[in-house]
Amino acid sequence: MKALFRWNRNSRLLLIQAYLIVILVFTFLLFGFSVVSFYREREKVSRSSFELKAKQVVWELENEIHRHAVACLSNTEIQQLSESLDPNSLDQLRHLRKHLQTLEKAHPVARSFFLFDGKSIVFPRQKLPPRQGLQMLLASIPEGLRPRFAEIWQEAEDQERLGFAKAASRFYEHAERMNVNPRLKALAAFRQGEVFRKANDYEAAAKAYQHLLSLYGDQYDQTQTPYILSLAVGRNGASGLVPQDRHYLEGIYRDLANGRWELSSKQVEHFLTLLEQRLDIPIDKRRDSDFLENFRFARIMENQLSPSELKNISDVTSRFFEYEQKPYQVYLTAVGGGNRRIVSGFSVSIPWVSNSLCDLFGDTSRGGENHQTISIVPKSQVPDANDICIPFSKVLPSWKVNLAGELAQLGASNDLPFIAISTFMFFSILSVGLYLLLRVSWDIRWLHLRSDFVSGVSHEFKTPLSLIRLYSETLADSDQDFTPEERRGYIQIITRESERMSRLIENVLSFSRMEQGKHKTISMQTGDIGETVQQTVDAYSEYLKWKGFELSLSIPSSLPPVRFNGEQLSQVILNLLENATKYSGSSKLIGVNVFEREKEVLIEIRDNGLGIPPEEHEKIFQPFYRAPQGSEKGGCGLGLYLVDQVMKGHDGRIELESEVGKGSAFRLVFKIMDARPYRKK
Repeated sequence: MKALFRWNRNSRLLLIQAYLIVILVFTFLLFGFSVVSFYREREKVSRSSFELKAKQVVWELENEIHRHAVACLSNTEIQQLSESLDPNSLDQLRHLRKHLQTLEKAHPVARSFFLFDGKSIVFPRQKLPPRQGLQMLLASIPEGLRPRFAEIWQEAEDQERLGFAKAASRFYEHAERMNVNPRLKALAAFRQGEVFRKANDYEAAAKAYQHLLSLYGDQYDQTQTPYILSLAVGRNGASGLVPQDRHYLEGIYRDLANGRWELSSKQVEHFLTLLEQRLDIPIDKRRDSDFLENFRFARIMENQLSPSELKNISDVTSRFFEYEQKPYQVYLTAVGGGNRRIVSGFSVSIPWVSNSLCDLFGDTSRGGENHQTISIVPKSQVPDANDICIPFSKVLPSWKVNLAGELAQLGASNDLPFIAISTFMFFSILSVGLYLLLRVSWDIRWLHLRSDFVSGVSHEFKTPLSLIRLYSETLADSDQDFTPEERRGYIQIITRESERMSRLIENVLSFSRMEQGKHKTISMQTGDIGETVQQTVDAYSEYLKWKGFELSLSIPSSLPPVRFNGEQLSQVILNLLENATKYSGSSKLIGVNVFEREKEVLIEIRDNGLGIPPEEHEKIFQPFYRAPQGSEKGGCGLGLYLVDQVMKGHDGRIELESEVGKGSAFRLVFKIMDARPYRKK
């Protein structure tokens, strides 16, 4: 222990740094091990409780599905509509479909409604509807108007049979203007186009068809087909006279797939096929919609439910079956009595069941795009080792709910406070440790810098002290007889080296004051800096000549005024000149130039020596830093740092332009205080 305290401060800091690193590593490992162990134990305890909760959730969902089914099929209006339904009445079918859509919104568990009349499905309509004769359509006209309309219609047919197209057209046009229902108006407009088409007057026929589509396009003809479908893709002759660009046909295709018109399954399939051929749409890319899904499901139900099963249905009951490896759960109930037995029902929406499960288990059950944490799968499917499977009992009996293992862990864990406190403590310890580690690392770096600084200062003091001692002893030697010129030269050398030592000491003291926040109070003057530069360079020129350097000085006769301190400016220039002598290399030329640039006055000290790499340009202005390629030149790394600080104190800056092997140029930049030039007296 005594030996430890005899170590120097640097060694102790290194030991503390190593100790902190070990502590931080072990703290991190211990925290990770504790969290992993805790979760493993929690998983063992909580899995069974989570499974019980999941069973309760599935049981509640099945009861909710049954409640929705009973409420939906017990609806009074659907029973009334079902009992009085005429499958050939477009108005009744349209009213029934709108009511069923309202029921689906109120009970989202229900989708794909259907109605059985006996053993056949009457909604959605599967077979082609029967053709409606004129007498059936005339029954909708008021009795007082019916004879007159029939008379005009008969006259139009007679003129058409005789080949008088224009006359027949006028009678059909008159029938269209009568106060009858829109279906008869549409039929009259259609017969006008047919008359002109048969007479090969295609221009008049096209005009008549356009009139029909603009006013009665959604009306149904005698085959219960909308005119817009029969004219666009159904009738070869008439459809050729109707515009059929792609945009027009795509609109019809979209409306047909979305159920704009009341049609049978065979009609929809016929017109979809024709449109897909004209639009070049592959059958596997057919547009999907709830309207088309209802027809598909109705065909499935006709194959799955036998007449005997339908006879036994009384109250709301459920049936489950699989078709093409997909589960289907249907609810059915009998409507009415007597000779006519109507059975209504719907299919349970599997997407709604899945979404309801996610809602009951919370947001954690909603997986990513490529991963589901909750899903409905066949009972025969083998789950992963960590998954939990809950079978359905009332709904989808051949299927089960599969809960991914991570959902079980998230759902069962109630340890958020513990985890939050543990995480806070861990990061608190880690933050304090990192802070101490950074402080110790900074102290170690600072000690290294100060050690290098002391070494550099000692080296810098050694040279001038040696010269002062050498020439002082030489002058003090009484045995030597020196000429006045030699004595004067020795005294100048002693004076220069003393001044050099004074500058070194002033640099160290200035840095010390900056470190302690004790800035020396300096007085500023506003004027021409040329005279100060001249005096400083003149004082240093003898030393440069003695060293063998050639000095080039350029100062304009007049310069704009700047704000500066003469003593600090001289110190800065001398620091830069001394650096130029150190790193001049084989070149012995140093240039000092003072010039004006825009609203600034610059003092440039240029050499043609070693140069400074680009990556060192910012570093050389840091305290104690010395470029690697110039470290053998000596110095304590404070000169350029002090130059930078002095220029900041003058509200100026220092610029550096340097290229390796071609020299460096340091520029001291001062702001001009007044636009008027300052003249020397």
